[in-house]
Amino acid sequence: MIKVPSGQKPPMPSGRSEIDIKQTTAIICEKCQGDLFIPAFYMRKLSAIVNPQGQDAVIPIQTFCCGNCGHINKEFIPLFMQAETELKDKESTIIKP
Repeated sequence: MIKVPSGQKPPMPSGRSEIDIKQTTAIICEKCQGDLFIPAFYMRKLSAIVNPQGQDAVIPIQTFCCGNCGHINKEFIPLFMQAETELKDKESTIIKP
């Protein structure tokens, strides 16, 4: 443990610098303009056939959803899942007779 003289800040870990939060921009929900997000997970299943360990596996992929409406901003959707998500959005907006 590093002892820091009274009134001084402890040193930052190497490779990091202090960030002025005033120089950042808020991320808001694309749907409701909420600004509070909660952790959420996409769950993917890996078949035993393609898993090198020979067992079914569940793979959690963390993202964030709006704490107000549950929407997931596009910037929080992993690139490899964006086409899949866009297709689901289009299918849900199609009016079926």
